Amino acid sequence: ELAKAIADDTTKSFAEREAAAQKAAALTEKRAKLQQAIASSNLSIINRELDLRQKNGEQVEDLLDQQLDAYKALKQAQRDYLLSVRDNQKRESELVQDRLEKDLDILIDGFDNQKTINERIIADDSRTFQERKAKLDETKKLFEDTFAKQIETVQKFTGVQIDSNALINESDAVVLNQKIRGLGLSEIIEGRLLEIIRERRTATQDLADAEKDL
Repeated sequence: ELAKAIADDTTKSFAEREAAAQKAAALTEKRAKLQQAIASSNLSIINRELDLRQKNGEQVEDLLDQQLDAYKALKQAQRDYLLSVRDNQKRESELVQDRLEKDLDILIDGFDNQKTINERIIADDSRTFQERKAKLDETKKLFEDTFAKQIETVQKFTGVQIDSNALINESDAVVLNQKIRGLGLSEIIEGRLLEIIRERRTATQDLADAEKDL
């Protein structure tokens, strides 16, 4: 429980949370396996005693009830084990998604902030044309590099290859959503990918307008 609490604590570093999640996963699965083994052993003991009594012609009604309870306990232990595995997988997936979102925020916000600063320089009539053109070219390169990094980040964390050009060039919003949905990403990552595509289109238009004005 302590390891789970650390894994869910967003004030901790990702490294601390990931280590705690791994520890929690190992412990909960080990506990679930032990509970399963104990339940299986209990059922086996009752079955052996039941068999022995039946061979000796003794009454077994009380053992039949115990046998049923032991069988139910074993099935519950098996379910608990599966649930612990799924819970651990869910926690791990959430951690991966949190890290992905933080990385995307850094990339997107970093570019937006730099773009705003550069746009002021590009629009500054007191500077020479060469200075402003150089800043525009610098912003374009930063834009391309940042976008490529955003797509790379999504691919790295999801293991899904993304044809970004196909998404950018899709003008039909419904079809675009279908293409993104078809990638099999989580709902949150689908939204972030759509955000990346929209940011790409907006920045492309902004830089084209800046170049035209220049």
